[in-house]
Amino acid sequence: MKLIHVNAVCGRTGLGRTKVYELLNAGRIRSVKIGDRRLVEEGSVDEFIQSLLDEQNPGSKAA
Repeated sequence: MKLIHVNAVCGRTGLGRTKVYELLNAGRIRSVKIGDRRLVEEGSVDEFIQSLLDEQNPGSKAA
């Protein structure tokens, strides 16, 4: 398990920082706060992206 910075999430998703923080606050992407830094569990970014694909393409889920 690896923790990544919000800027890395922005780079992987193409989303801006404000939108990423909205998703973090809504619980769509898991994160932890260490001191003043908000770090994201790398796997949760992949899960978020997969959930978007599943929502938009419900008939194409892998069995």
